[in-house]
Amino acid sequence: MFTLIFLLVLLRFFVFTYECTTSDDYYWRDYSFGSIPYDAVEINNDGKYIGQVYLKGGLLPATIFPYLGYAVTELFGKQIIRQQIKILCCPDQSGFYKDDNYDFNYFIGKLFHEGVWKAGKVIPHEHRNKGFYIWNNTDGKTVKLTQFHMLKYNSSIVAPGITRC
Repeated sequence: MFTLIFLLVLLRFFVFTYECTTSDDYYWRDYSFGSIPYDAVEINNDGKYIGQVYLKGGLLPATIFPYLGYAVTELFGKQIIRQQIKILCCPDQSGFYKDDNYDFNYFIGKLFHEGVWKAGKVIPHEHRNKGFYIWNNTDGKTVKLTQFHMLKYNSSIVAPGITRC
């Protein structure tokens, strides 16, 4: 009996250790409204978060509005999403930085637009519809912009000794 209990405790230790020593610098967690993970990435320190939603067969970046109970993305106009939402997380967010150099190797951008910070999708420069897509606050229609901030990450500037879990 003692051996069985010891093995269960040992097994739980290994599972916990594995979960907390992942080498991923950033990751997506399932998000449910009313619960912001401690390591969630804010768009601009204003209470909105970078999200990802599944819509019409694809994943899209989104802006999570926790105080409104939904996330917003753009796909042929403003789309309000209330389920199947992921939230971007990172224990040491010093590796994230904004960049106005549009090499388009990354696909999430942000911009202060109509009085609100918004996260949205970036279509690469090789595509004929290249640009940054978000929604208009007034009527929800698509807005395509060419001036925005790219969200990038550089793991070499992250503080040493950070536990990633």
